[in-house]
Amino acid sequence: MDAGQADSVSERIATVLAAERTRDLWLAEQERVFGALPADPDADAHGKERLTAVPP
Repeated sequence: MDAGQADSVSERIATVLAAERTRDLWLAEQERVFGALPADPDADAHGKERLTAVPP
C-alpha cells in the first residue's frame, strides 16, 4: 500500500467519516465561541465582528 491510500473501501469510508466528525466538532466549537452564523454569512458587518472577536 502506498502512503495515503486505504487498504479497502470500508477503510476509506471510515477515514472520511472520521474527518467529517472532526470537522463537525470543530464547527460546533467555533459556533460555541463566536456564535452562530447569520442567514447570510457573507454579510460585511458579521465578518468584521468575527475577525475582531476575542473568545471569552
